[in-house]
Amino acid sequence: MLSVDAASDRKLRRMWSHGGFTISTDPAHLDVPLIHRFLRDESYWAAGVPRKIVDQAIVGSLNVGLFSGDPARGDATQIGYARVVTDRATFAWLCDVFVLPTHRGKGLATWLIGSLSRVADSCASTRRTEREARRSASDDRHLDSTYGLRPVSRTG
Repeated sequence: MLSVDAASDRKLRRMWSHGGFTISTDPAHLDVPLIHRFLRDESYWAAGVPRKIVDQAIVGSLNVGLFSGDPARGDATQIGYARVVTDRATFAWLCDVFVLPTHRGKGLATWLIGSLSRVADSCASTRRTEREARRSASDDRHLDSTYGLRPVSRTG
């Protein structure tokens, strides 16, 4: 099984709370059976995915869980998830983003994705590459402005 350098992983662990909800990058807080059930049964992009594949994807990614309550106190229920496939240096790809249907329409997905920008900002070269890739891959001006993505000037 793939393992991430423990010191590097600890540097990226963060938590934010607002209005009874918490976002955590600590993999120990994740409800992996819930993530697997949603991806397998509710998503169109990972329909039927085996649990073993979800486990491997989680281990190899930067994960962000969205919770009702506070997972650090043990009184939380996971209600959303996103993961970033990254080399933690120059590349980051956002995927598997979801908020459970009963919690949609509250701005939680926007908050969840925005929290990933804060984590990526701690890795300057990843953030730069994310912005560059985003601009070259799409002309989605709304998302670009929402998340502060803009063209990166190329030198050389």
